[in-house]
Amino acid sequence: MSSVRYARRFGRARASARLLLATAALYLWGCGGETVLGEYPPSSCDLAEPPAEFHDTPLSIATFWATDPHENAALRTLLDRVDSTRYFVQPQEMKTRIATQRHIIDSFATQQLPDVFQVNGGNDVLRWVEGRGQETTDVCALDRLRDSYDWNHNYFEAALAPLSCHEHLYGLPVGIHHLNVLFYNRKLFSALQAQAEARGLALSAPSALKDPRQLAEALELVASLGATTPEGAPIVPLALGAKSAWPLTIVAFENVLLGLGHDAYETLWLGGLEHDDGTRRSELARSLDEMVSVLRRLVVLSNFSQPVSWQDALQQVGAGEALMTITGDWGYAQLTSEARDDVVISEFPGTAGNFVYTPDSFAVPRELKKNGFPARSFLHEIVESKDALIEFARWKHSIPPRVDLSPDEVDALDDDGLRDTYRRFKSCEQSSSCKLLLAVSGLGPPPGTDPCFDEIDALLALAVTGELPEDETLEGCQTSEPLDRETASARLIELLLKIGEQRFANDCR
Repeated sequence: MSSVRYARRFGRARASARLLLATAALYLWGCGGETVLGEYPPSSCDLAEPPAEFHDTPLSIATFWATDPHENAALRTLLDRVDSTRYFVQPQEMKTRIATQRHIIDSFATQQLPDVFQVNGGNDVLRWVEGRGQETTDVCALDRLRDSYDWNHNYFEAALAPLSCHEHLYGLPVGIHHLNVLFYNRKLFSALQAQAEARGLALSAPSALKDPRQLAEALELVASLGATTPEGAPIVPLALGAKSAWPLTIVAFENVLLGLGHDAYETLWLGGLEHDDGTRRSELARSLDEMVSVLRRLVVLSNFSQPVSWQDALQQVGAGEALMTITGDWGYAQLTSEARDDVVISEFPGTAGNFVYTPDSFAVPRELKKNGFPARSFLHEIVESKDALIEFARWKHSIPPRVDLSPDEVDALDDDGLRDTYRRFKSCEQSSSCKLLLAVSGLGPPPGTDPCFDEIDALLALAVTGELPEDETLEGCQTSEPLDRETASARLIELLLKIGEQRFANDCR
């Protein structure tokens, strides 16, 4: 489906859904007083208590974790806790977060929605509630559950804030990921460092690199050594997945742009150009141009031209076939237990003092003729459970979003990296010297805002590599002249500067 056709369908779907929901809201208003289930047409937002006796009730969940075996295994740790004598689970499996959002858009038009759907904290949720009263939002407020079970006290404030609007909570987090991280094989690094020293060269440890430029220089030094694996294959300095466009986007924004400094990340994604006199715009344009330049250097030092996935890239680092890769800490789940002894996670150069995060979460769509008890059960009995969150964390390599883990429960995370990340996130939330930054998926334009916005990943890939990844198009970003590497770069920077002029879901922030 082209982005243009999608944008038009988005408009029709939203209009249809708003008509249905607005009608329901008027009916409720007319009832007056305190409503009780049964006095008006039920809605999933009732989040009713389950009946005492029931069985074979559908529990439908829309998720984008189904395509990766490790992420699917993490999801299964939650689904396996569902009481099979009462519910049967119906997964609606999407390939990507964007696909899940598009599915929900279509489902609002038909009012055939899942009980819960997976979201990243931020605009995935806020897009459905901004500018509306609590009774007319497209996703349900979870305030009664939040207050009943003291979620405000038990969860990290930074985990709930991206799911909240005007003090109403619209989603529940299940895990928190750290995005500004670099993976490297320490055994391979030691061997390469010794090889460099034998030539009178100094190869700095990743933790000693001060910015993305120094990272590129270190990788160029690695490439110059001409090192090979025991089988004789050249060592890849930087492994990057090329099958999809989004892995490069994470390298670009949450890592390289943030590492270049000048507050460029926040200027771009938090509407820093909205009231600008032109000074910040010029500075951001320079930072974006340098970001593209650094990315081009990194791609030359990578295996980006090979059809490998981001999962393959992690496994190549674990096997000692590549020195480094850059992605969120979910990549750790791709490593075997043996490889985990050799692979180290380090803060991306230049991003010290920043913790870029995203809360994996679940939201409940508003649907008439449902009373919402399957969604309530899933959130309260499973997603909220400390035991479930700890088990999920082991599979997904995300930290639990609850601030109230005891020392024994932190130890039960069973991995030094997870325990360290949990403690760092907790410390960062409480410290003025550390900054928690929401990931781009929570701050950027949600799908359907603009046809070209939907194609940022593909446009970036073309600007950096000169080629489009598999299954990517640029129909929404076409201009009067053909897009090649240089015109795509200019178009990308123009588009990003446009994004910097507004703050999406600003009413909720």
